[in-house]
Amino acid sequence: MFDLRPVDSVREATAQEVAGAYVLPTAEGGGAELLTASAAGPSRQTILRSVFQQVAEKQDMALETRDVRPLTADDTMGSNSLYVAMSWIMAGFLIMAVLRGGAPELRRFRQFLPLLAGWAVGMAVWLWFLFDVLIGAVNGHAGVLIGAGAAIIFCVALAAGAFTRTIGLAAIVPVMIVLMLLGVPASGGGLPVSMVPDVFRTLQDVLPLPAAVDLARSLVYFDATGLGGNLLTIAAWGGAGLVLNLLADLWLAHRARQGKGIPAEVSRAGAPGKAAQADAEERQEEAALAGSAAAS
Repeated sequence: MFDLRPVDSVREATAQEVAGAYVLPTAEGGGAELLTASAAGPSRQTILRSVFQQVAEKQDMALETRDVRPLTADDTMGSNSLYVAMSWIMAGFLIMAVLRGGAPELRRFRQFLPLLAGWAVGMAVWLWFLFDVLIGAVNGHAGVLIGAGAAIIFCVALAAGAFTRTIGLAAIVPVMIVLMLLGVPASGGGLPVSMVPDVFRTLQDVLPLPAAVDLARSLVYFDATGLGGNLLTIAAWGGAGLVLNLLADLWLAHRARQGKGIPAEVSRAGAPGKAAQADAEERQEEAALAGSAAAS
């Protein structure tokens, strides 16, 4: 069940990224000690305690459990990081569904890019306020959580937008499956990743939700340990989304030239486009002719 690694000291054990440490007694008649971190998942802590309690009993020793990274009082099940990460991911792909359904005229990448940036920052601030101030699910770390949340929302929106802009609202379901549903068992937010099928262990290093869960957990409990790899995963999704959106611009412009789909260029508010201006001039001419006929 475990990948056992012998080490020479407790300090060395706690410095490693492991599920726990079983410390043998240093004096005759002493008891064993089990070091765990409930912040990494209380279900994993329960499994460790259950297994090594039996080990200690077989060795006729008492077992004391020490939680080196305990959960906060408001995070009793250790799932708050999962909820925070899911909120970031949902905010990312839902804005693209809203823009595609409510503002389909925003076809050019440069048209909705400022909207995405503003949305990402605004939602990151709101979600931090919701989870910290109103609910108490996370404590402090306002600046880094808002910054991380904005980056995740923005990158996920870029990735989702490449599909909603080209396929339409039908892309929402497969996007949600990839970004959200497959990411839950791969995130370790509920069950330890070691207890799920191997395919989800592979997806843990690929999908944005596991990266977001680990990022939130690392910021709140583990002093930003492992932050770089998670940010790299999120940035990869954002970079891929950026490239796909630029390619989508070319494809949509090509369809517009063929008279298919929504025109690639959309007039700004208060500045009528060529077609609208031509219609206005035609109506003025018709009104002038009507006036001349009436005068005659």
